[in-house]
Amino acid sequence: MKTHYSLPLLLALTLLIAACDKEKDEPATSQGFLQIEDQKYDLTSGAMIYIEEVFHSDDPSLKYTIDLILHTQDISVEGAEQSVNFSGQGQRIGIAFATTSKTGLDEGTFELNSSNVQHVGYFTDWREGRDATDENPYNTLAAAEISISKTGDIYQIALTGTDEQNNSIVTQYKGKLAYFSLE
Repeated sequence: MKTHYSLPLLLALTLLIAACDKEKDEPATSQGFLQIEDQKYDLTSGAMIYIEEVFHSDDPSLKYTIDLILHTQDISVEGAEQSVNFSGQGQRIGIAFATTSKTGLDEGTFELNSSNVQHVGYFTDWREGRDATDENPYNTLAAAEISISKTGDIYQIALTGTDEQNNSIVTQYKGKLAYFSLE
């Protein structure tokens, strides 16, 4: 009698383990994209990093600097006290914002080089250890318009612009953003 119950139990356990292994291998869900001319990359995650108080804004209500980083699934981010570490290899776009809060992004539509948007740049081949001083990995946007809205803890971000080589850049993202503070 025990063998009759053991076989179905063993079969159910095998199926459960197989389903869990398959779940680990599935790619991260796309939250949006970074498009550079005709090349499109899925963005799967994002992070806000509080950097410092702003000392150079023309608007006295903009007191803080937050970097927004949106990236592909092969890049991961971890934070510890006063540090943020990215690892892996992939594509990412970063936007430096002056904000009224050190814990979130202001909503609205902003132009690059306005009081709110200090800098926008992207890596098409970012990898751990690579930074903006390496040979040609980093591209800076010359013009951009960025829209941000938020419902609960879900941000919706849209960017259109051109980089210094006159390539068209479009980014859309909708999802949660991890928060880190370097304070």
